[in-house]
Amino acid sequence: SSLQVRRMIQNYIAEHGAEHVRTLPAEQFCRRGFVYGRATEDGFGNDMYKILTAAGLGIMLNRSLIIGEHGSTNPAYVGLTGHIRLPFGDYIKYSNQTFTVSEIKLLWVKHDCVKTFNRPLVIRVDDFQKPTRTRVLCEDWTKWKDSIIWFKGTTDSTALQFFLKNRHPIMQSSATLLLGDPSQPNSRGNLFGELFRTFISPMPVVEDAVKWALRGVSKPDVSLHLRMLNNRFTVFRLCTPLLHEAS
Repeated sequence: SSLQVRRMIQNYIAEHGAEHVRTLPAEQFCRRGFVYGRATEDGFGNDMYKILTAAGLGIMLNRSLIIGEHGSTNPAYVGLTGHIRLPFGDYIKYSNQTFTVSEIKLLWVKHDCVKTFNRPLVIRVDDFQKPTRTRVLCEDWTKWKDSIIWFKGTTDSTALQFFLKNRHPIMQSSATLLLGDPSQPNSRGNLFGELFRTFISPMPVVEDAVKWALRGVSKPDVSLHLRMLNNRFTVFRLCTPLLHEAS
């Protein structure tokens, strides 16, 4: 089942990955749709679910993935090449199969999507954390014409699973293909693991640190989990002496 998920992701990348979509002629590019994943660095695990849920939704809806850089929710945001700050960018890097908001805005202007193809760059927000307002159960998202969809507030693995109960068969079917059939546990692959493997990888300094800590041991005796919150540098300074004492 995980291999099936991996093949689905590979097929998605071939058609909707940023490397392909960047090369499309203006008319084809401007007709494309996107999903937006934004992390605010208020907890590494929660934020990765926000981004990977967007990736999963992109597969379900045949939309390309945008990783929201810092400041990108501001309508006036443009971004400067070489000065774009991606979430947790000191520790992880994102696949070239993803866009940034800055790149999408530049391409939208380059291809004159608004004037020539009457396609404004607008974002539709669905807030999962507001039960009375989210449309996760009651609408067919495949019919949404907005250029960008932001499924906001998806801090764990449950948000995508709600589409399994969507009242529209096409949404249920898309969710089942990706997530597996709840009545058949063996059909459920490691979706978020495969998404993480495809779209996110550690920076070399992090990889080197892990290799140093393991020192060739595949099964360490002890592991330490640090929550990467807004005060992560303070936590790191407090914990580092303890690590040195333990070693």
